[in-house]
Amino acid sequence: MSARVPQYFTSLQPFLAVFETGMPWLMYHKLGPRPRGVRLKGLYISRPLFERQLSELQAAGFTTPAYGLPPAPEGNADRNIALTFDDGPNDPCTSAILDILKAEGAKATFFLVGKNVEKLPETARRIVKEGHAVGNHSYDHPRFDQISRDQMVDQIARAEKAIQDVTGVRTDLFRPPYGLYGTNIDVICRGQAYRIAGWSASASDWNPCTQEQVARRLLERACPGAIFLLHDGYTTHPGADRWATVGAVKLIVKDLKARGYRFVTIPELLGLAQRPLVAFRNGVTLLGYHVSPAAAAPGTEIMMSFYWQVPRDRRNAALRAFVHIRDERGTLLQADHELPSSVDVWHETVEAHCTIPREAAAGPYDIEVGLHPLGHLGRRYRTAFDTTLKSFSRAVVLPDRLEVLKAEQPQGVKPVE
Repeated sequence: MSARVPQYFTSLQPFLAVFETGMPWLMYHKLGPRPRGVRLKGLYISRPLFERQLSELQAAGFTTPAYGLPPAPEGNADRNIALTFDDGPNDPCTSAILDILKAEGAKATFFLVGKNVEKLPETARRIVKEGHAVGNHSYDHPRFDQISRDQMVDQIARAEKAIQDVTGVRTDLFRPPYGLYGTNIDVICRGQAYRIAGWSASASDWNPCTQEQVARRLLERACPGAIFLLHDGYTTHPGADRWATVGAVKLIVKDLKARGYRFVTIPELLGLAQRPLVAFRNGVTLLGYHVSPAAAAPGTEIMMSFYWQVPRDRRNAALRAFVHIRDERGTLLQADHELPSSVDVWHETVEAHCTIPREAAAGPYDIEVGLHPLGHLGRRYRTAFDTTLKSFSRAVVLPDRLEVLKAEQPQGVKPVE
């Protein structure tokens, strides 16, 4: 089952939201003042819609919007993944990662801390010399939700100067430390000509873990257009131990290259665009989804992730998503869930785990998704939507299907006991 994933997660300026998710989606989100501590993820839009909205936004006084969607995968041509590394440069780990990427012919994007660049200028220059992209990750890695506006401006400007002085590159990508928004960070970034870059899957490698654990967290969420977040350093600590990440990079690159993936920088993902998934007429958007595994036998657990964008005026609006996995015989599974209510965009991803009934018949099953008010289950109450996908009774039929295997078929997935 091919996951639908955004090719470039970048929120730029005041009308974009970013998501730590990985699916194809449309975003048009005018941000008001952001509460302190709101975290960051990623986004992008389709080319025709981008061009139309660009003219509208420019007329309204906004500048340089950019977000996008993935192309429909065809063979291996569009199997692109972006590795990103935060908190470097940090030797010897950053140099070890660069050695691996060079040997494998892979490119990545490094979000650099200005103070670390000043300490390790040769490593910073090597990153650029070897064809990788760089981004601004602040000067000394403070929490942006705990500092003033002037301090945020200073952090970005000092990091920009350090990176440009050493590498000669003036990047337009910015990723806040810890993925935390500060108040009006979107306005600040617009004023300094930066796009806020997020990610689709995090390795959580800031916690003690093995290289196998780091690799597994990302490989389980690998799909075209994914942006992986790893760390080659730890804030401004010199010589930070990121050897688990170093080992994981080798495992990740070898595994995904064998599956036909190509490793590119975040800027290289720009321009790979396609239509949005589903836009509900109440303003809620289904940005994408991911179902894993693609095929499974009865008794196997599957993971379903749904990526929602919910306007502020629709949060806590007693809306519920219904997810039916069915064929002509009826509904096999349901993964209904409430829509995200938090202003923290980390929560816009809803993950559900379901187990295929042991008596399930083999064959393909459609996945239908829609919205309805809490307590009103009838089809006439379902929310209308706009989509190019197949639909039925105010439910969207997602492009991918769940294939239920015969119980005796090998599948490489351990059944749930």
